[in-house]
Amino acid sequence: MVVIAQSTDGWSFVPASEIKGEDWLKVAFDDGKWAKGKAPLGYGEADVVKKKGKILEIKGQAILFRRKFKVDKKIIDSKKKFKLLVASDDSAVVWINGKQVDKEEANHEAKYWNRTVEIAAGLIKQDGNIVSVLINNAEGSSDVYFDLQLETATP
Repeated sequence: MVVIAQSTDGWSFVPASEIKGEDWLKVAFDDGKWAKGKAPLGYGEADVVKKKGKILEIKGQAILFRRKFKVDKKIIDSKKKFKLLVASDDSAVVWINGKQVDKEEANHEAKYWNRTVEIAAGLIKQDGNIVSVLINNAEGSSDVYFDLQLETATP
């Protein structure tokens, strides 16, 4: 079952330089003034237009993304693991509920999927979840790209 589908609405984003500290990783953080958009989010990549994503005006710098989500009680009760799929250009760091679950150091072009990460049962709860992502983007870069999917893992 897909919890957060690829190429969907619900993302908030801001240049990383505008946020100090790590409060942005917390569910209670107010991102109400952040820009909003549908993934994929980026610029300079044909898939942003092809998949009807949000073209970003933030260029040549790191970007923070956030999205709140809920999970069906039956899935939580089943103690299933989750699978996180990340497409990014350049590298990405991903947190779920404030815990880092993925960090990639190498810069690369985006593809579906650059990485697949298993998320342990118990980290995600029924309500009040947040996925937070830092996409690194080099100064003068001709493109940036981000999309993500979260689904239950099959045994």
